[in-house]
Amino acid sequence: MEQPSESPVRVCRFSPDSTCLVSGAADGTVVLWNAQSYKLYRCGSVKDGSLVACAFSPNGNFFVTGSSSGDLTVWDDKMRCLHSEKAHDLGITSCDFSSQPVSDGEQGLQFFRLASCGQDRQVKIWIVSFTHSLGFELKHKSTLSGHCAPVLACAFSHNGQMLVSGSVDKSVLVYDTNAEIILFRLTQHTRYVTTCAFAPSMLLLATGSMDKTVNIWQFEPETLSQESLGLRSKVLRKIEELKIKMKSLSSGIPDEFICPITRELMKDPVIAADGYSYEKEAMENWISKKKRTSPMTNLVLPSVVLTPNRTLKMAINRWLDTHQK
Repeated sequence: MEQPSESPVRVCRFSPDSTCLVSGAADGTVVLWNAQSYKLYRCGSVKDGSLVACAFSPNGNFFVTGSSSGDLTVWDDKMRCLHSEKAHDLGITSCDFSSQPVSDGEQGLQFFRLASCGQDRQVKIWIVSFTHSLGFELKHKSTLSGHCAPVLACAFSHNGQMLVSGSVDKSVLVYDTNAEIILFRLTQHTRYVTTCAFAPSMLLLATGSMDKTVNIWQFEPETLSQESLGLRSKVLRKIEELKIKMKSLSSGIPDEFICPITRELMKDPVIAADGYSYEKEAMENWISKKKRTSPMTNLVLPSVVLTPNRTLKMAINRWLDTHQK
């Protein structure tokens, strides 16, 4: 089975019933194969970047691909593009569906959780639904923080109650997907954590790293239950307090103080050749990924020189002095 474009294949996944296989390549082409006849069924491509991630929905009705340009693209089982949107500013690295559906409790519809992670240090949870009668819907539910470097891998536990992520910061984070809190921070790896996987039917976790080791973790049910319940009651109150505080703070932040890439208040703003201001580190990372285009206009940057925006920095500092007392 040869990729039609003859481009290097970066990712492949079987459908849940093993009747189909998806392969994604470095040039952005995606192919749906008949896994029984080994023949090509349909092919397509994303608009930009390499395909580096792929995941089938638990029912096999659609699948999602992630690209190095940061786009999540959803395809149905006939290889029709249902939806595409920018999910991670600096590129997607991995995505995974929870095998356990979520019910809306009213109309009896089933939704699926999708996790994605990327070079922007973020892990995001999405709610996905697709029926032939109502169509497709993808909603961003939440962003999980905790890593201080690009996140390279993410995976749900077999029951969908936990989500794990591995990062360039050498750490592994295990989240409670319902409370959206960190249950465990595992720091035994000495180099980048590149992959992670839960066992299909028991509380085992495997993590792999550039340190040339695979670590196996076993969760004790009693300990996990105590950790989860203890943290949930204690942390949820803090989360709600923080949300209220951050909402009141962020609602008043002037738009010009927000970095277009990180969507956060800038600390060290710089002016790029497109005339827009960005957080210095974020723009340097953008350019280092060989992106010579403007994050705002998508046009080619005539220069990659970044000029400190001292006037904007002074204005931000004055605003902080006024609003953080």
